[in-house]
Amino acid sequence: MINYVYKRIPQILLLILCLILGIVQLDKRTVNQGLRATYYRDAEQGIPPISRVEQLVTINSNDHYGVYNGSLDVKWEGYIWSNKKATIHLSVPQDLDAHLVLNKQTVISSIANKEEHPKSVQTELFQGLNPIMYRLSHPDINNTYFTDGLKWETGIGIRLIPTKYLFPSSLQDNHAVTA
Repeated sequence: MINYVYKRIPQILLLILCLILGIVQLDKRTVNQGLRATYYRDAEQGIPPISRVEQLVTINSNDHYGVYNGSLDVKWEGYIWSNKKATIHLSVPQDLDAHLVLNKQTVISSIANKEEHPKSVQTELFQGLNPIMYRLSHPDINNTYFTDGLKWETGIGIRLIPTKYLFPSSLQDNHAVTA
């Protein structure tokens, strides 16, 4: 067994080298994906907002970035990709205030736990990149458990929108296809 391994060391090293080079090349082509999240803390106290690119649009009551002094205020911005014109079904959480803008049109603006405010909508995506802004907020979430995010309806139920469709900034359509 040991002789077999020693005889194959050059092939094993060549395989490892090829894998490393392949990973490096893939990494060069990778576009930063997700949406830019901005967490608004306490502006009155002079605490600046925190921004970062997040791969999934989701938040929960244990998130130390989003929840601050018993309140929540976070906004995600960027683009959602579609390879063709499509009708999608988007939903927002029941227990938080939500504002969703798609292609510069407000599609959902709802107040937490109010029946008369719609929590889901069927809307159109154009082929290519569609600008999106999604904001969740609530003034008092102390002692409230929640786990929510931006979801869409799929063939297997309502799921978070996958990272491969989300981009923090505009880019050429061919970059979105290869990402």
